[in-house]
Amino acid sequence: MEEEYSSTTETTHHISKEPLEKSEEIVTVTVDSYKLEDGRMKKHAVYKIFGQDSSGTFECNRRYKEFKMLRSYFAMMWPGCYIPKLPKKKVVGNLDTDLIHKRKKLLDYFVGRVVSYGFLYKSEPFQLFIRGPADYIKGTINLKSPSFVELQEKYKETFPEVSDFETNQKIDDDIASFYTTLEDCLRRVKGFKKVCKKSVLSFYRYEDSLTRLSEGVCQITHYFFPIKEKNNVDFIKKVTNAYKILLDWARREILEIESLMDAIEKKLYLEQILGKYQARLGEHQKGLENFQSGKKSLMQRLSKKTDEQKLKHLEGHVADSEKELLALQVVIRIATGRLIHYQIPRFKEKETEKLESTIRSYSGLVVEEFNDFITHFTNLQETITPTVI
Repeated sequence: MEEEYSSTTETTHHISKEPLEKSEEIVTVTVDSYKLEDGRMKKHAVYKIFGQDSSGTFECNRRYKEFKMLRSYFAMMWPGCYIPKLPKKKVVGNLDTDLIHKRKKLLDYFVGRVVSYGFLYKSEPFQLFIRGPADYIKGTINLKSPSFVELQEKYKETFPEVSDFETNQKIDDDIASFYTTLEDCLRRVKGFKKVCKKSVLSFYRYEDSLTRLSEGVCQITHYFFPIKEKNNVDFIKKVTNAYKILLDWARREILEIESLMDAIEKKLYLEQILGKYQARLGEHQKGLENFQSGKKSLMQRLSKKTDEQKLKHLEGHVADSEKELLALQVVIRIATGRLIHYQIPRFKEKETEKLESTIRSYSGLVVEEFNDFITHFTNLQETITPTVI
């Protein structure tokens, strides 16, 4: 059985201030609840989102596939930037109550991370997501993938603190080294998650055994001691499973690590595209040089356009390729600057804070549980103590 999240999971979030932003807007967003609805072929889960910002309150219902579409828009419009990950889709058993509850909590964490990055929260895809039409997929059909020239202007405007950032080989090596560290960390956290799940289930078995043990002791005392007063101590069933806190942290941490790894991978992907753009520019330049020297291709010879028109067409190809190439270089530089100066340092700082908070919560519950056990058996001892004649 998939256990549900502990009560320590955050459900409200506040937008954090990006570097050099002039203002900070307070926003509260939560995936409030879920329900099952009938679809064309089968039932599906719908998650209710509720929130408030400076424009007022908002409320909407979204399916998991709409969350997936939202993230695809983020990835399309902000390549190389941190985009929070979603819990993985599960084909079999996706209507299981425990699975839906777990997914709701992770979707709540997702929107909270979106809010913590102003450029994502204020983006058109997310504003349509929380305030748009009932069918998000149909409502966003006009959203198009931006060109690198458009991305260049958007990145400069959104991230002015790194608009003039210059990269070098050492920076690339540092990012590659950090990616390797993330891979190792992800492997360890996944292993820790497995241990936590076993501990959660072991706790429930221990809880049941202890309950039966204490009830058995109470029954046996009937044959040996007069019962002063029937004392049904039921606290064990009310104890919070402290291991859930660690399991919650592990699940969220896996998504957080994968999100940053994804940002680095997208940056590397952009660099691969840059190589293709450079090759394409070289081909266009060579074609222009051949035409200017009188070496025309078969298609150029068969074309009815004048030589002046053909030359202008080739020059336009070269100019467009150069423009896209330069724009892509700017996007890569800014994405790299964000990684080095903001995303990686913030990741280290915030994850340390979250781990410390998790450990405090876990330790507090363990101490509380220990004290409750003492109280429980102290009361039980008082119940079976023989009456002094």
